[in-house]
Amino acid sequence: SHVEYFDPDFAAVQDQLEEIFPDSNSTIVHYDAEFRKLIISIVGGHTSGAYYLLDRITGEVTLLAGARPRIPDASIASVEVVHYEARDGMDLFGYLTLPPGRDASDLPLVMMPHGGPQARDYYGYDEWAQLLASRGYAVFQPQFRGSDGFGRDFVQAGHDEWGQAMQDDVSDAVLHLANEGVVNSERVCIFGWSYGGYAALAGATLTPELYRCIIAGAPVSDILSMMDYSESRGRGEASLYWSDYIGDYVSEREHMIEISPAYQVANIQAPLMLVHGTDDIVVPFEQSEIMARAMDEIGMPYELVSIQDGPHQSYRMTVANKLELYTNLERFLFEHNPPD
Repeated sequence: SHVEYFDPDFAAVQDQLEEIFPDSNSTIVHYDAEFRKLIISIVGGHTSGAYYLLDRITGEVTLLAGARPRIPDASIASVEVVHYEARDGMDLFGYLTLPPGRDASDLPLVMMPHGGPQARDYYGYDEWAQLLASRGYAVFQPQFRGSDGFGRDFVQAGHDEWGQAMQDDVSDAVLHLANEGVVNSERVCIFGWSYGGYAALAGATLTPELYRCIIAGAPVSDILSMMDYSESRGRGEASLYWSDYIGDYVSEREHMIEISPAYQVANIQAPLMLVHGTDDIVVPFEQSEIMARAMDEIGMPYELVSIQDGPHQSYRMTVANKLELYTNLERFLFEHNPPD
């Protein structure tokens, strides 16, 4: 990111910080009344996050504390911005996290679409991406159409595109990285949470040839039942929002079925793990149960990991919740897409 200050003193400090920390996002978070001493936050680059004290008189920059002091900088995987073109010509990009100590060639990949979908990823330390990279995987976070933070037109380009152009943007990222030789096309798995969980299931059912394994966290599996749930909670504004984003799920029921993974389970070719918190009130646990029942009906194997009392948002997860998620994530990937 780039910060543009109109105040000349702030602008001078920002220029200085970008010279000192060229690969990081630098932010002024506090300063004294004389604007002599400032506290600076550093995110991204080869750090898990840190705070520095800048003395403007002496020019001295002193480390105050690491944001995650138990994670040494030497263990941080590098993050790159990768631009690619969608099949319809739209310019897209994503964040590529590379496993430390390995060449960026022929790597196993975990595609990790974000939730929302009107949300986005950011350059810097991403807990999930760093975890997977430390295990030997390249991780790609595509900023597909419909993502937030890139203007209203880009958000609206994702409207009515669940399971269609939005999913194509994820698939095209896989193809781009494979064509560039960065990843091995035979060693690609997909992991996502919330809308990312839906994208993982859509990848399994709509483009099964791309993925070696599927991990769907807190996924929407049946759009029609999800909309019924949303309406049952009296969230009229949410229903209007989803009508814009997904489409008219009242009059276009057949289309909703076509893009709902629970109705397309016969297409799945790769091992599937569902992970869901039982205390999820955003995407109810029932959505994973619906997918599990659909798999049972056709005799397809799968795993369902129920995180007891687990919430929807990762920032609300307890240490126990995270350990259960990460342990199963690592185990499943090692079994079905080993990094070496």
